[in-house]
Amino acid sequence: MFQIWSYYFSLVTQMDDLVLESPQVHGLLDICDGVVRRAWNVDNCEFSTSEVTCDLSGIFDDLYVDYVGSGLTPTVNASHIILMGETCGRTLLWILPW
Repeated sequence: MFQIWSYYFSLVTQMDDLVLESPQVHGLLDICDGVVRRAWNVDNCEFSTSEVTCDLSGIFDDLYVDYVGSGLTPTVNASHIILMGETCGRTLLWILPW
């Protein structure tokens, strides 16, 4: 039983090592009370009464949005990120390889 488990574990480890692509963080936006506290690969944020629109560096079709905070989850298109209302939170933009 131990030999079988060891062999299985070594196969799984080899398969994990063969995966070359992994998720990568493409951008970060930390915003609260109409102030950009931190931004990385997110530029030129424009504030209006109902939304905040920021430019994204680079164009990616499939970005996964990881949002933690108050307000609605941001909307992302190919070149912009749009936050609605009084948003206060942190947004991470991930590029998923699958």
